[in-house]
Amino acid sequence: MQINTFADAAPLAGLTFSMVLADDCHLTLLLTEVKDMGPGHDYPGKIRTPFALSFQGTRNRYCPQGLYTLTHPEVGAVELFLVPLAFDKDTVDYFYHALFN
Repeated sequence: MQINTFADAAPLAGLTFSMVLADDCHLTLLLTEVKDMGPGHDYPGKIRTPFALSFQGTRNRYCPQGLYTLTHPEVGAVELFLVPLAFDKDTVDYFYHALFN
């Protein structure tokens, strides 16, 4: 599946994705928010309004920023550049962010 616009991503909020790491370990990520970032700046070649995806990791496992393949049984596979955003010391969850300009 391609996520190119806010309209593509919005229906995916609340879904749980699986991310396979280099060591064949699977990490579960919950898509907690799909946020419209407003109109942004106009520039030549602009193809979309910026939006962001926020994920909550469900295991005590940190992943550095990078390109990852996330899969969902109904959605299929999607490649995203994820950036670690925060850590919740009480739940031991990491939070990740993907931004589309």
